[in-house]
Amino acid sequence: MSAVASNSTKRGLCWPWNNPASSFKLFSPSAIPWLYNWELWDPRASGVYAPAEFVPMCRTQKEVSQVPGYFSNCYAKHFLGFNEPDLPAAYGGDYISPYDASVLWKQYIQPIKLKCGTALGAPGVTNGVGPGWGTDWLRQFFSHCNFPSCTFDFLPIHWYGNSVSQFKAHIINVHSLFPNYPLWITEFQFTDVSSTVTAGYVRETLQWLDAQPYVARYSMFGPMNSPNMAGILNGAMVTDDLSQLTEVGKIYAGLA
Repeated sequence: MSAVASNSTKRGLCWPWNNPASSFKLFSPSAIPWLYNWELWDPRASGVYAPAEFVPMCRTQKEVSQVPGYFSNCYAKHFLGFNEPDLPAAYGGDYISPYDASVLWKQYIQPIKLKCGTALGAPGVTNGVGPGWGTDWLRQFFSHCNFPSCTFDFLPIHWYGNSVSQFKAHIINVHSLFPNYPLWITEFQFTDVSSTVTAGYVRETLQWLDAQPYVARYSMFGPMNSPNMAGILNGAMVTDDLSQLTEVGKIYAGLA
């Protein structure tokens, strides 16, 4: 079985702020072109992560007032909006109403587009289904935050589930709902399956993502060891002792 191409310009890393820098070196053969860390501050100051492009994120409404200060020198080409605004904070989301998010966007985020020309990614919603979840939250947000007061260059989205067919169906559906925007799948992973099954799913999924012209970038959860995987142990890309990549990690890095 051939390795998944390691030179994908789409494939990045969602890199937690507390992930050890030494783990990044495990991915270096794959020349990962970009990363984000759910934060506004740039982790590349240590030099370990260069030359990967850093993409800042305003994870929650609590940090939004800091955005103008960080962009005083126009330090980033791309920007990620609120993280999972449709998900309660207890589960890692921002949980903000579409209207309130639109007000903050117009006040703090849209100005960096005018000042810096930064490509703006809309708030990154979950694949939850129903009123106020996922694409419904996004639809409501766009009704409050529309041109010319708000502009968006791409849509970050998240997906967690247990089959490749479900994953593909969701991505295709989001594209059909918002066909004018390139998609960034900034979090995705398979749940409730074994590590062996996950490895096969990941290989198929990466090949599919690389072939979709409307998918601009993606980053799979997660490039860390299992204790830091929020319970999704099968998706860990780094061994628990941090010494090497797991089979899933090797596939993602293009080494297997």
